[in-house]
Amino acid sequence: MNHKIQIGEVLKKIRQEKHISQEKLARDSSINPTSMSKLERNICEPSLETIFLIASGLDMKASEFVKEIEESLEMARKHE
Repeated sequence: MNHKIQIGEVLKKIRQEKHISQEKLARDSSINPTSMSKLERNICEPSLETIFLIASGLDMKASEFVKEIEESLEMARKHE
């Protein structure tokens, strides 16, 4: 499974669990709303700086966000 796909899926899952709209997360993360949409749809891949911005917008540490992505990758590998 491609890690890029997991990032978008994890981003959307966490955002929805926190009941945050994509537009609000983009604003809180200082990211263009179109770019946020592209990240969730796996059209583009976030830079390290963007990961930190998104984590901040989600009110979590970047390491926590990355850990969620890693756990999602592990789950995907188990189901391959």
